[in-house]
Amino acid sequence: MKEILKVDKASAYAKLNGLTFKVSEILSQSISLFIYVPEHGKEVKVDFSHSEVFIVDIQNELQKAYDIFNWGLDLRTYPNLQKYCTSREILVNQPNYNCPA
Repeated sequence: MKEILKVDKASAYAKLNGLTFKVSEILSQSISLFIYVPEHGKEVKVDFSHSEVFIVDIQNELQKAYDIFNWGLDLRTYPNLQKYCTSREILVNQPNYNCPA
């Protein structure tokens, strides 16, 4: 899953606006991204609010999270993606039930 960052101009991360980053974790109120920090010489996990990021291809990501949720492998991502869509007022179709059998 990839996300586009858009933070306030006063933020230290404002220079990264418009770039895409790998998602570490989707939480109920925030999203953690892996961002490369040259000073550390590695990627670090940074939390942003739902309003500061835009998930690329949200419908597809919602379907993948729903499928994984149905398998019982990850019970947090799908509900948190739903909260993200609600908080951003993003209209999405209900995911399709894909029987794993």
